[in-house]
Amino acid sequence: RRRVEEIRRQKPSLHSLAVTHSCFFGCVYCFERDTTSHATFLSVQDARPFLDALAAFEARIGAVVPPYVALYGGEPLQPRTHDVLEELLRLGAERGISFSAVTNGFFLEQFVDLFAAQGPGFKGVQVVLDGPPAVHDRRRMLKGGAGTFEQISAGITHALDAGLSVRVRVNLDRENLDSLPELCETFDARGWTANAGFRAVGAPVEDHLCDGLPHVFAEDELIGAYLGLEAEHAQALSAFDSEKV
Repeated sequence: RRRVEEIRRQKPSLHSLAVTHSCFFGCVYCFERDTTSHATFLSVQDARPFLDALAAFEARIGAVVPPYVALYGGEPLQPRTHDVLEELLRLGAERGISFSAVTNGFFLEQFVDLFAAQGPGFKGVQVVLDGPPAVHDRRRMLKGGAGTFEQISAGITHALDAGLSVRVRVNLDRENLDSLPELCETFDARGWTANAGFRAVGAPVEDHLCDGLPHVFAEDELIGAYLGLEAEHAQALSAFDSEKV
């Protein structure tokens, strides 16, 4: 146990920071529900107290390397959050803290320059695309119903061109699994798969709130269905190779 604790202290601890629970998407499987409509935002004045509290926690657990903070929400990348994120990253860089962002990607393009300026102190972004445009846009739309695929894709391209790492996550259920080969063709057509910073990963949609979501796979069913799809479209699905993910 002492050895395990020593190994743990030598690795950066991971912390998720909800910059806000606000979100302007209306995703069909969202588990945060109305919390996204009635949410506060961190302010610029909150940045230093957060980092001070993080430093105190790290000291208490005996950490010997700076931590790693994932920016989360709701949706952390919004015009309203730009200033507080700029301050967080500035102060965090002084303390050797690394950052990443888990984002719906709609406003990613507006944050690329800020993130790229952090160099190795910014580890990259995770963005969800749930299929080719028609499939994605009926699953991950704005709350008013408008599609989001093209604006997200523009942000991904900008981020990759700026040297950022981008992991595209596909939330999979019975409704979109069969569209994966077409989505991978989109990855290729936009030049993403040729970029060393690009990764793709699938993840199951889960019925967190027991709402009876209609298209959810059991995990063993999803694995079986994916392997069957891969047998027919191995080359197309190479973006999801375990060696890359």
